[in-house]
Amino acid sequence: MKKRFKACVRYFDVDLKEKDIRLKKLWKKLNDALLVVEGKHDVAALREVGVYAPVITANGKPERIVQKVIAQARGKPVVLLFDYDREGTRKTLFYNELFFAEDCNADLQPHKQLKQLLPLNTIEDLPTAYYDVMEEIALEKRVRKNV
Repeated sequence: MKKRFKACVRYFDVDLKEKDIRLKKLWKKLNDALLVVEGKHDVAALREVGVYAPVITANGKPERIVQKVIAQARGKPVVLLFDYDREGTRKTLFYNELFFAEDCNADLQPHKQLKQLLPLNTIEDLPTAYYDVMEEIALEKRVRKNV
């Protein structure tokens, strides 16, 4: 019975260790970029989980927002972080096309990685999902230490 338990711990250990590493890399990538989000609640959610990169909210005319982003980017990667619902997906594709037309490639990988690593529907859900996963990782580390 003990062997089976240890095997389970190793399986989850690898999964959670990998998730922890990937989240840390993703946070670094987000902090080194210029972020575009839907609204002020998304900005608050990012700040709450330790992402302090410059953020522009996509409120107003899309063409003006794109010009504002390009002016502020100054060589930084631009990351689109819209919600994962139908409207957010539409905005992601729409803004990606606008940036592409201006020869500015928006990075969509962090958006995809967030969804893979955390159970999110909106960016506003980020603090809850992030802290739940971090708590799970901390618990697993304590279990591993005691085994």
